[in-house]
Amino acid sequence: MENLKLIDQLKKEGVFKLETKYGVLIIAHGSKSQGWEDQIKRTVDKVQCAYPIVISYLEFSVMTIERGIEELEEMGVTQIIIVPLFVSSGSSHIEEIKFALGISHAFSGRADIQPVKLQVPVIWREPMNAHPIVLDILSDQIQELSKAPEKESLLIAAHGSKQPSLSEKWSEQLEKIKSGLERRFAFEQVEYGSLYPDNLREAAEDLLSKGGKVLVIPLVLSEGYLTKKSIPAKLDGLDYIWNGKTIVPHNLVARWIEQQIGEAEAEAEGKCSDDHTIND
Repeated sequence: MENLKLIDQLKKEGVFKLETKYGVLIIAHGSKSQGWEDQIKRTVDKVQCAYPIVISYLEFSVMTIERGIEELEEMGVTQIIIVPLFVSSGSSHIEEIKFALGISHAFSGRADIQPVKLQVPVIWREPMNAHPIVLDILSDQIQELSKAPEKESLLIAAHGSKQPSLSEKWSEQLEKIKSGLERRFAFEQVEYGSLYPDNLREAAEDLLSKGGKVLVIPLVLSEGYLTKKSIPAKLDGLDYIWNGKTIVPHNLVARWIEQQIGEAEAEAEGKCSDDHTIND
């Protein structure tokens, strides 16, 4: 109901384009913690966008992907921009979401999401990966911890994946993030480790063996079990510096979402122009 009121207001103000009724569906994982969901909502509320935005979750919420799609369709949108709020394309959930939306017809795992019936086309955007804004966010976190980078090493802690094909995607993005941070900071060494495969502690011990302080930053979307339990447990007993800050609730996340929406709109408009030219 709140979203329907929003769309009516946008129409009255002439902001909502009747000829391009885009809707935006933000998809996040979800959590048993209400605080986690509240944090995601506060972040999305900062997004400046002329189109209606709905947040859906994979689990622990009544606002499922199917319900999110239905809400946007009820508003009369004719195209839905899908923005997966995940840190890596290596997440198995990304394959699952694309399968459920009919974007991909191949899914090797066990799908927990049922295929969604779509009345309108969707425009898929990729997760955050090694986007420059992600590097900006991580850089801010590093600056809070680092005192003398030339005497420090940096360890990026990631979730990773057990599946070889997805693990490869994680490694590809982590390498890009590592290279980006090496260009920004004069650390003795920058490395990354993951929970899957289980090499996080080994990476930390290797950096510590070379002397100097070791800073650890989590490549994790939002504070929760990973940052409070999983990663600290792997590093238990080691001497490292960390504050556990995650990508959300950094203000730049909203700017990243805005970029995804803008690029999706440009892509859709470009296709429409091409189609029009061909028909002429």
